[in-house]
Amino acid sequence: MLSRLIASLVLACLLTGCAANAAAGLADKYNGHFLIGTAVKSSELRSTLPAMSAPVCREFNAFTAENAMKWQHIQPEPGVFSFAMADQLIRIAEQCNGEVIGHTLVWHQQTPDWVFQDETGKAVSREELLARLREHI
Repeated sequence: MLSRLIASLVLACLLTGCAANAAAGLADKYNGHFLIGTAVKSSELRSTLPAMSAPVCREFNAFTAENAMKWQHIQPEPGVFSFAMADQLIRIAEQCNGEVIGHTLVWHQQTPDWVFQDETGKAVSREELLARLREHI
């Protein structure tokens, strides 16, 4: 009986120690030294927060949108702005007490054709392209 009690106490102590170690992630380990970051895909931003939050918050404290903050998502059409996926990234970072790190404000990939072309498909002038760029920024 005593040996069973001792074995149970030892096992409980061991399992408790394992659980505490398993809960610590990279973000906690390097807290105060540097950020541990990840790029978040648009498909992940469409998923529900609770499903991804525990492992993501445990391991990371810096978040970068893979494409959700690029032109095709932020301004898919002239004068039409959508921040839904960018806002979702902000919510994830806030939930994890993390930082959001920007990534490529203007890039040739993920830029809609309308930025470079007029309604007939012809290239816009330099002045028009700069005006569209200013509006986007």
